[in-house]
This record gives sequence, C-alpha cells and structure tokens, in this order.
Amino acid sequence: MSPSRKEVVKVLVTLAPPFREPPGSGKPKDAYVKTIGKLAPTSWKLVIPDQSTEENLVSLARDVEAVLGTSITRKVIESADHLKIIQATGAGVDKIDLKAAAEKGIIVCNVRSYSHAVAEHVFALILALAKHVVQHDTEIRKGVWNPNPSLILKDKTIGIVGLGSIGSEVAKRARAFEMRIIANKRRPSSEIRASLGLTFLGSEEDLSYILGESDIIVLSVPLTDKTRGLIGKNELNLMKKEALLINVSRGDLVEEKALVWALQAGKISGAGLDVFGREPLATDSTLIALPNVVLTPHVAGGRPNPDSDEWFTRLGFCIRNIEKAMSGQMPENIVQIP
Repeated sequence: MSPSRKEVVKVLVTLAPPFREPPGSGKPKDAYVKTIGKLAPTSWKLVIPDQSTEENLVSLARDVEAVLGTSITRKVIESADHLKIIQATGAGVDKIDLKAAAEKGIIVCNVRSYSHAVAEHVFALILALAKHVVQHDTEIRKGVWNPNPSLILKDKTIGIVGLGSIGSEVAKRARAFEMRIIANKRRPSSEIRASLGLTFLGSEEDLSYILGESDIIVLSVPLTDKTRGLIGKNELNLMKKEALLINVSRGDLVEEKALVWALQAGKISGAGLDVFGREPLATDSTLIALPNVVLTPHVAGGRPNPDSDEWFTRLGFCIRNIEKAMSGQMPENIVQIP
C-alpha cells in the first residue's frame, strides 16, 4: 500500500437488482456482500445501503472514495466529495451519470469478463427462433405434431451492430456456424476485420447497409444519448422480411412500439429480446402475446452464484481496479476518464 494512502477506504456497494433482496429492495443480498467482504482488502470499509433511494445514497456517498455497483445519479455524485472511481460490476454503465462523473473528475470503469456468456445467449436466442424451439416444445406438449421448416444458419449473413468485446465474441461463434459476418464499430480497422474473418467492417454511418444486408441483426452497442432509439420504424423498414432482431444490450436501443408494429405487420420475421425499456417487462406487454418473439429476463450476462468462480473472478477484477485507483495507478476497462 502506498504510504500516502489513507488506512481506511470507504466503498459504497450499490449492486444491480438481480443481486438485491426482493421484492424491490435496495439492499444487496447478504451472500454477495459476504463474498465482497472475503475478497476486499482489510483496509476497506464497506458501506451497505438498506434502500437504494437517491436520498439514502446521497447521504451514504458523502465520505466514500469508491463506488462498487451501478445506479449512481448526478445528485449522488455531487454529494461525494472524496469519490475517485465508480466501478460497475457489469458492462452497462447507462445507470451512471457519466457527465456528472466527468465534471467531478471521477473515473468510471466496467467489467467485460463475461462477454462470452452474452455471446452464448445471443445464439441461444437465434437458435430458438431459427429452429422454432419454443413453438415446437409448446405444440408437442399439447399433442400437436407440426414439423415446419427452420432457418439454416450456414451461409446466412449476421450483422453485428457494435463490435466491442461482446460483438467480437458473437463473431467468433458465427464463424463456427459458417455464417457471413458484417459489422460496424466506432473505430473500424482492417486488422480487426481480418482477425475475426469479417466480410465487412464499417463505421456507425454504415448502419443502414448492415440492416439491409443481414438475415440476423445483433445489437451489442452500449446505451447512450446517441444510441437511444437507434432502431425505430425507419430502421426496421430497412431490414429483410425474413430477418431476426436480437437485442442483448439495452431495451431502449429499440423503440418498442415500432418493434411491435414490425413484428405484427410481418416487416421482420422475429425478435429475441433479453432486455427491455422497462424491467421487469409488464405482464400486459404486447410482446408477450406475439408468437414470433422469444423473451428472457435480462440474463444474457449470467447471474453467478455468490460462491461461484465466475462471481469471484468478476469481483476480484473490480476490487483490483479500485485498488489501482486508490494507489494512484490507472485502472483497466475505463469507460470514461475525466
């Protein structure tokens, strides 16, 4: 430990809903907190909220130096005069006010170690739709034998919107299915294109081309002000009528009303959705009634058990990253640096 560091480091723990006590509680589950306690340095004092209300977090954040988790608003950040780093426990940082963090000189980092799990889930959704798995299972249980045709993935074009760590893992698996792979990325390069065996790698401006060329579209871009509503009625009209849309990123990337319209009108063939604009998905959502949609409850990244190797690995990275920031070193997986 650096001699200049304080002996005690206060860390506010604000885990996402799957790791909180139900129903609707802001208190992290004891089992996950215990795991954090096992891995955290003895110099850490964990600050555990009973409720995740903004008022409560504002009060607790006043003297913390690090935040481990998400759902950090401007008011919480502005109250935290000693805060140096916000370390998300997942890839998404859309619940963190990045602008407020930048204004206060706070580094924001995320975790990308579970990109493989998300990519696996992408293909679970693709195959469920392409092979009518849910439909066949339901019909057989009702005594109906209806072997209708399925989509063969070989030689089909998969369009990956956002070739980050998750998109790259999707591309690797698409190669195993002998698919034609096209994608876009903020900063495309010929090296990345060659290493992943892509037919085409464009920039953000090439979205229309990718939508029109692909048999399957996979959304793996982060949710920002720029990408919110990225897929609306105009974009859905560009897609093939036989195309499938897969979203494992954030629900607000897609305009839900436009998606429902496209699915009902036959503008696209189907959708596999792990994320939604409002979570949990409302029980009266039109999406639930659509037969050409496969739905999962935001589980693509995995929900590791508190004693699992995966959770230990993820937490270990977060803790080491916070320790780097506390010691004046540059942490990894920086989403935003002031």
